[in-house]
Amino acid sequence: MRSKPGRYRKPTALEDAVSARVKELPYGSESEYVLGLIRYDLATRKDHTVTAGIAELPRSEQDKIDDEIARAYAAGESIGGSWFEHRLKDAVEAVAEGKDVPKSRVARELLKRIRK
Repeated sequence: MRSKPGRYRKPTALEDAVSARVKELPYGSESEYVLGLIRYDLATRKDHTVTAGIAELPRSEQDKIDDEIARAYAAGESIGGSWFEHRLKDAVEAVAEGKDVPKSRVARELLKRIRK
């Protein structure tokens, strides 16, 4: 693999949650998990309004947010939603309403399979 070592900061409040998530998905290592997040982000190009906003806050405020994220993860809570779920919803709505094929390639493929 062509790669360069990188460095990032991981809040201690999220350490246990990150370790658990790496195993849950499963990735072979935390490095592979971070690489998976990078690949997913670059492939989906989703907005980062919330997380970029958190990064601009003072560290003390970030710590409070990280504590809450860690608590929610440990409790099995999730805000849910995903890029794929939105594409699936678009395709299903198009079928139900007789709309044109959605612009998303994934939605078009789903639509073809749904209409069979």
